[in-house]
Amino acid sequence: MKKYISFWAPRVLGAFLVLLLSQTSCNLLPDSREEWIFPEYEEIGTLSTNPKDFIVNDGSNVLAFFVVDGGIEFSEASVSLYRVDEKEETFEKLGELFDNGNLGNSDEIQGDNVFTGNFFFNEDVEGEVFVQIVTELQVGALRKEARSDIVRLMVYKDISQAEFEIMRQIKLDAIDVFFEKADKDFDKVESALDETVNWLIEQEEVISARRFGSTAIEVKYSFGTVGAIFISYADENGRVTTKQGIPERRNSSATIPVHEQTVGINDFSPEEASFKTDMIDPDLIGNRKVIIYSPFETAFGHEIVPALSMIFDDSKFQFDVDIYEDGAANIAALTNLTNYGMVLMDTHGAGGEWMLTGERVTDANKITYKPLLMANKLGLFTNIVVDEFWFWDIKDDVYGVSDRYVRDLSGNFPNSVIINSSCEGTQTSKLENAFFAKGAKSYFGYSENVTVGFAKQQTIKTVETLVKDQKTTGDVTVNIADPNTPAKPAIYQLKGSSLMHYPVSLINGDFEYGDLSGWTKQGDGRNLTKLGFAVPEGPNHMGIISTGLGFTTATGSIAQSFEVSNSASKLKVSWNYISEEFLEFINSQFQDVFEIVLIDESGVEHVLLRKTIDQIAIDFGATRNTQGNLLTGSPSIVFDQGGTYLTDWINSSFDISPYRGQVVTLRLATGDVGDSIYDTAVLLDNISIE
Repeated sequence: MKKYISFWAPRVLGAFLVLLLSQTSCNLLPDSREEWIFPEYEEIGTLSTNPKDFIVNDGSNVLAFFVVDGGIEFSEASVSLYRVDEKEETFEKLGELFDNGNLGNSDEIQGDNVFTGNFFFNEDVEGEVFVQIVTELQVGALRKEARSDIVRLMVYKDISQAEFEIMRQIKLDAIDVFFEKADKDFDKVESALDETVNWLIEQEEVISARRFGSTAIEVKYSFGTVGAIFISYADENGRVTTKQGIPERRNSSATIPVHEQTVGINDFSPEEASFKTDMIDPDLIGNRKVIIYSPFETAFGHEIVPALSMIFDDSKFQFDVDIYEDGAANIAALTNLTNYGMVLMDTHGAGGEWMLTGERVTDANKITYKPLLMANKLGLFTNIVVDEFWFWDIKDDVYGVSDRYVRDLSGNFPNSVIINSSCEGTQTSKLENAFFAKGAKSYFGYSENVTVGFAKQQTIKTVETLVKDQKTTGDVTVNIADPNTPAKPAIYQLKGSSLMHYPVSLINGDFEYGDLSGWTKQGDGRNLTKLGFAVPEGPNHMGIISTGLGFTTATGSIAQSFEVSNSASKLKVSWNYISEEFLEFINSQFQDVFEIVLIDESGVEHVLLRKTIDQIAIDFGATRNTQGNLLTGSPSIVFDQGGTYLTDWINSSFDISPYRGQVVTLRLATGDVGDSIYDTAVLLDNISIE
């Protein structure tokens, strides 16, 4: 059972409620830190909260966590969280975050420089709250004050079910107005939309209404929420053929000159984005994790998922592809979007500000998503599908995510490439800038409404260029127009860097990127700055894989594909084996294992190293009664069952000259043998090719 910490003053409760739900921009928040009025200071780590937005008087259990920068040591197992004013002069202590491995306060690993706390918050006033870790560091003989970054959080007014119903009815009435004014005449669509906008503006509960492209209308309600109506076209088989909009029905010779159908231009200014680290090569896509997000896969009927999957499957390099189709392409699937080096959004969109999900709106989930709706990070979208005979169907409302939602994602993209295969993805710069602000480097999208078939074709060509041909984003042919949209050409555009490409060589082998960029993780894998007294071999960071620490129960592995150069001779790996199975389970059936495996181009696995509890015990002269040369981990390093022993750093070297000229995959993995109760972890560092 989780243990929640309560505080002594109602006002403090309110403050911390705000704390745990917002981390970045919302309605009132500026888009960059430079707009804030806080003074400059040296930060010692990153504070995050989840959830991130709140409703007044709606108490919530919230998680706060603080990741300490590499090279910084705390003597205490807790740090204090404070509410601060805009000048950082008034402090109000809100509680403690812990690095003690106690799952009751959601801290997974003791001594890993990640401090965590569960809190209950309730705020009775709308507005913003600033929170910060304030602590002290020992610097020589002196104690010096140190702080985290500042997190800004928002609390919004409530919205009732009756108000949701009013919004729904307004949209239904607006749809009736549109079809009445269009009068089954495609030539009247534009004027009918304008008249519908005018009708909406006259409604008491509507603050504003505006056109998005040719067939979408955004509505802002007095309740603080955003909704939209968009129209798409279906063919005689019921397949949606436009990402948004009615097909054009007039002849036009409009086209893009051949000399302008070129590769992209690197017009991205690095000052527009905030990257998590300066260590990564700015032109390398950070990992081979891919998300294919296709909420209208069945409705579009163009089977883009299998076409894309085949490209990744046929690559010599190993890709880790997560696929979300139809209803499975929900909001939850976007929560960890920053994990992916390539993001493929095959969906409806509007105005360069919105992308639609496949999650249907229900009375139940509207309550769950109230804070995000009030922050305008989510919107309510009504899809009207019309065929050539003017038969129309109102689909279930779905949620859309805005540029604000993207800006508020946890973490940062690992130099990612975003392919937004929806309508109007570049019509404004809001979405592209939101992705850039979170660390993405290249963004593909369309200037206007695009047809399904053309969008599929361009997405496939883009992925083939980057994955199959191993070329750059600048080698993708852009500035070409959808031939089915001659009057308002949907031009395929590249924003950001034209230099991005996948790495060929091994990257981030020393984990100094500060994350697992370059590596594909399965189960429990992390980047750490310390584990108890165990510190990296390199300057600040190391990797860890385990049989399941904290809340993670799956055994862990990390893998990376790379080409072995013709001059490569050695693979070097530094590792440190730590286990709770020492000493009592030496010479037993419980034999947790660590493996280093190289997979060649033919898919054959070559085990370079395999170590079990008994094999480590023999190497270090340990028995059930004596630890031999093993180091004692406890009490500094403790997993859930208690005492640990470890090997300290071991440097292993392997001959890889037989694999010269091949694309291989290196996998480092742990495994449970016999049980999943007593845990084993392996620290990793300085993985290199020489």
